[in-house]
Amino acid sequence: MARPLSRDLRQRVVAAVMDGGLSNNKAAARFGIAISTANLWVRKFKATGSLDHGKIGGHKPAALRVVGARLVLLPKYSPDLDPIEQVFAKLKHLLRTVQARSRDAV
Repeated sequence: MARPLSRDLRQRVVAAVMDGGLSNNKAAARFGIAISTANLWVRKFKATGSLDHGKIGGHKPAALRVVGARLVLLPKYSPDLDPIEQVFAKLKHLLRTVQARSRDAV
């Protein structure tokens, strides 16, 4: 999961927009961040006066438990469990057996 960008960068971007008279687009370009990120930071600062990032991760399992649901994690991907992989493996095996090396031979 991505880590939040530094508080200093947030302060500089918001200050450039609020005090410096830059647009969100120009501030994003100047500081090398996405325009949507600059928009979000400025909007959040205007609404709350805070530049702190929100909580990252960990909230889904607790929210699920509140409503009585369960989080079931999927197993790691395994080609052995995927039926299409088994078909391709069989096809490759047959092609190797007939030793077809050209389109016409196949």
